[in-house]
Amino acid sequence: MNLQLPSRLSLPAYRLALSFFVLWGLSPSAFVWGQERDPGQQTIRATKSDDSANASSETVASEQRIAFSLVKWKTLHFHDSTKAEQFLASATKLGCEVKQENHDGHIDVKYRCAEWKELRFTDGNAADQWEQWLSSAGFDLSRTTVLAAFREGAEEIEFRLVPWKTVHGQGPSEDQKMVEQLKQMGCEVRVIPHGNHNDIRYRAPTWRSIRVADSVQATQYATWLTARGFETSTGKKY
Repeated sequence: MNLQLPSRLSLPAYRLALSFFVLWGLSPSAFVWGQERDPGQQTIRATKSDDSANASSETVASEQRIAFSLVKWKTLHFHDSTKAEQFLASATKLGCEVKQENHDGHIDVKYRCAEWKELRFTDGNAADQWEQWLSSAGFDLSRTTVLAAFREGAEEIEFRLVPWKTVHGQGPSEDQKMVEQLKQMGCEVRVIPHGNHNDIRYRAPTWRSIRVADSVQATQYATWLTARGFETSTGKKY
C-alpha cells in the first residue's frame, strides 16, 4: 500500500501516523492484552508474527519491557481523516484516552495516558521501533530487560516503584552490585556522579515480576526490594 504525504499534513503528525500503521503491521495478532494485579495497569505482550507456537517451553529468553505514560493531554494536527483515524485507533489500542475535534479546517487529535502501561517484547527490533515511536509521541518511557534466569522458578515476587528513588552510592564495588541486581530484575537505573560519590536513581513504574527457586529466596528478594522502597507481593507458585 502506498501512503502519499498529504499536502497539508504536518510532517511530525504524518510520521507518527505512518509509524503507528507500520508498527502494528509488524505483527497484526501478536499483541495480547492482559490485566496485571493493579486494574490501572494494562500490559501488551508482543512477539514477532513468525514466532513458532511449538517452541520449546523449556527455553526462556530475556524479556524487554517498555513502560509508558503521558500525564498531560497532547495534541496533534491532521489534515487527512484517514491518518487521524489510524492514529486514534492505535492510541486507543494502546490504552490511551483519545479525543477528536474538527478545528479551523483540520483535525485535532488529543491523547493522554495518565496511568502507566507496558509493552513486553522478546524481539529487540520491535522494541526499538516502539521505543522510538513512543518517544517521538511525547511519552515518558521506562525501558528495561528482565534477565532470562528471573523468568523461571517456582515462586514469584511482584514489585513496583512508581516515582524515581535516589540513594547515595556506597563505593564502586557496592554500586556496581546494586545497579546490576536492579537491572537484571527489570528496573530502570541511572548512575549520576555527585561529588565524591555516585547517586543511584531507580524506578519500576509498572508491576514487575521475577521468579525464583523457592519460598526462601522469594522472601529474601522481597525483603531486599522492600528495604529499597519497592511495593512487593509474594506467594504465587508455579
